[in-house]
Amino acid sequence: MPRRSLDAVILIILVALPSIAFATSNYTVQDLGRGYAVSINDSGRVVGSLNTSPGNSPLPFVYSGGVYSIISVGAGDYYGQATSINNSGIVSGNYGVIENNSVSGYGNFLYNSATGILTNINLNGVNTYSDSRINSVNDSGHYTGAMHFENNPVYQMPFVSDGSSFKMLSTLSGFGGEAFSINNNDVAVGMIATEEIVDGWQRTRAFVYDGTTSEYLALPGHSRALGVNDANVIVGRFGEKFDDRLQHGFIYGNGSYTDLGLGVALGVNNKNSVVGTSFIPGDSSAYLYEDNTMYSLISLVTGKSEFMSLNWAFDINERGQIVGQGRTMNGEWHAFLATPVEDPNPTATPEPSTMLLMGIGAAGAAFMRRRKMKQAN
Repeated sequence: MPRRSLDAVILIILVALPSIAFATSNYTVQDLGRGYAVSINDSGRVVGSLNTSPGNSPLPFVYSGGVYSIISVGAGDYYGQATSINNSGIVSGNYGVIENNSVSGYGNFLYNSATGILTNINLNGVNTYSDSRINSVNDSGHYTGAMHFENNPVYQMPFVSDGSSFKMLSTLSGFGGEAFSINNNDVAVGMIATEEIVDGWQRTRAFVYDGTTSEYLALPGHSRALGVNDANVIVGRFGEKFDDRLQHGFIYGNGSYTDLGLGVALGVNNKNSVVGTSFIPGDSSAYLYEDNTMYSLISLVTGKSEFMSLNWAFDINERGQIVGQGRTMNGEWHAFLATPVEDPNPTATPEPSTMLLMGIGAAGAAFMRRRKMKQAN
């Protein structure tokens, strides 16, 4: 999310002494089937949404070690997605119930992939509104997302929960918002709508909640914070235009940000390796950004691949494994798992003091769920 990949450009870094030369890993890519993969934990368990057969509704799934498990939510006919998985194998997700060929209600869940036990989470308005949802769960089982109040349907409010109570986070403005990610320090990030009008729409602003208070990130224009690691490094998108295809990805830390170009940054691990999507004219290209270098993910793939393009990179774990969605050789959209190919015998090599090494891959443009706020008249 056909792509013409640009050639990777090789640059090189200044070093004065002999050292072990490490380049960014090459990757092997595994086709996980029709659908998309949005989250991966450090043991390599993958979650997302799959169409098990053409024409069927997409269903939430867990993949581990060659085995797929479709998550049953206890409804007869349903569709849904798993939105995240923590290192204990707890999966968050949401679903819609289908009756008489129409959606009759919505639900959210936490699913223990080790025991197979699913717990339905009763968010306020869960049976009425599709925008009450859980987006992320951390290693403590605390989770975050958005809640739509039945008695005030104008507002979709970001929240965090410790599993026993909810805390609403939309205290920076009188308008709604959504939290998209929570780290293991219970720091949550997301977006809030404001009164200000930018590009004809209510301005959406990225925020961070530190467990006590919320504050805006110092980003221009519209912005959303979509991921956060355990060092509180945040990724997302921003731009003066409301259209997310015209916005830029960012990585934010210590009060400042790096512009990653046209696109969106969707995931970051604790090594500050960032994955996301760039837009190129008429198409999109998944990327890996690390050590201040942008790589087109497809340019790092080695060996046989079923994919002609890798378009969305949603998450990266501490082993460097990446999950997302790409287009196969027959034109279908499939989930993928990209795994680094590590050199088992790195060797120390003298490097001249005037040499510089780094790689630039093709950047292009972006995907993430978006919820447009009310347009100004």
